[in-house]
Amino acid sequence: MFGTKPAAAPSGFLLDTYTGAAVAYSLRQLKTGVTAVVKVRRTVGSPATADFTATEITDGTLAAWVGAGNNGFVDTWYDQSGSGNHASQATTSKQYKIVSSGALITEGSLPCLEGASDGTNSLTFTTRLTGIRSVFIVNKFTNNNTSAACFLLGDNSVAHYTSGVSGVDTVGAYLSTSFSLDVVRNGSNYLNAVLSTLTTTLRSLSRRLVTMIHTGSATASRISDDRSNAGRSYRGTLQEVIIYETDKTSDRAAIETEINTHYAIY
Repeated sequence: MFGTKPAAAPSGFLLDTYTGAAVAYSLRQLKTGVTAVVKVRRTVGSPATADFTATEITDGTLAAWVGAGNNGFVDTWYDQSGSGNHASQATTSKQYKIVSSGALITEGSLPCLEGASDGTNSLTFTTRLTGIRSVFIVNKFTNNNTSAACFLLGDNSVAHYTSGVSGVDTVGAYLSTSFSLDVVRNGSNYLNAVLSTLTTTLRSLSRRLVTMIHTGSATASRISDDRSNAGRSYRGTLQEVIIYETDKTSDRAAIETEINTHYAIY
């Protein structure tokens, strides 16, 4: 595990090489032909919303449009897989922040979405996914030491990605031993490309690439939020969420290498 040579990073965009993603959300470009990657709402000015490319996010165009001293929030995170399964949030109080007081929010000098500490933010997929097999998420948690749930992925009726529950599990763990779906918790799960037990590992307060290869199909309809339970959404920053409805075991190491080449996480 520790002595394995990393797979070579592919040329071109990630999804041009590793095709077939069910959904792919990022603030960088993941596929040839992609234009806008996000729709942002600003707190001051008209029009209130506008689309932005990956380049416009990093070259200052987005922050300038939001305006000095103002905040910008994610209305829609566009799906780059080609399926048109965008993740959106119409309720302004539940939108992730991307610009704070006129400055682009970043992790590792790269743009990110920031969730509130009360766990109320979420983005809902246009179409619910019921056959999830492989998940790649670049994130940084801001909470792992309380009983508050903090789902990576959520749904309107099931809780397949339940995090550690107070009194039952390792509090602050990525996944619940008792309540997460067995095909999720018992799959091949990795943190920064190292095989890990997510039911006993505390959510990292440093940036991580979380990889989950399930043993069967799981369901999610949003990032993240637990059914109708308030305050159980993701707390922290997000940079990339890529989901396949196929087992990507054979491509896992190469996909992780490409992601790490861009984000320099580990």
